[in-house]
Amino acid sequence: MSAASYEKFMLALGAPGTGKSTQVMRLMINFVKRGGRVLILMADDSEYQTVDYVDFEDPQAIRSFKGIKKTIFDTEYTTSKIVNHLTHCMIVMEDCMSYYGNAIPIDLRRMLIRRRHYHLNTIAVGHGFTEMPPKFFTFATDIMLFQTLDNIKKRKDDIKNYYVMEAAKRRIDQKAQHDKYYFEIIPQ
Repeated sequence: MSAASYEKFMLALGAPGTGKSTQVMRLMINFVKRGGRVLILMADDSEYQTVDYVDFEDPQAIRSFKGIKKTIFDTEYTTSKIVNHLTHCMIVMEDCMSYYGNAIPIDLRRMLIRRRHYHLNTIAVGHGFTEMPPKFFTFATDIMLFQTLDNIKKRKDDIKNYYVMEAAKRRIDQKAQHDKYYFEIIPQ
């Protein structure tokens, strides 16, 4: 994902400890090096301790921050503020199922549909297929898949190219027996 390419919606799926956060951080750093900026949405403050907060009460701060910033997700205002004030950015939704659940708000749906218009790259992070809102699979351009113990069949009706993804999951789970950080990016 380059800073000039604002069209990706990647899902990063894998069990805890498989390297998702490390790989996502590499993508964020490379994005910033190319002139981009990154906003991390989190359910709580348990990760990214060295990353500063952006003041979500100040629309100008949302529009103009540089580098990598974070905010704690609040269902009352976070998505609408992103849609109304944030462009030319990468958004990382860490453990997104914990704050979005199965149903995604209309503002987020509009953001995902119009991500090219807003110049947004987005990465949604979850521990497995069932730890991702089902509608996210509709919009995904790529899936960064690590080993997961999750049952892929529970999302059979949601995943594009299900049989390709099922084969990739088997291959990744097998290779992860020798390299727990093994992953593949599967285009959707």
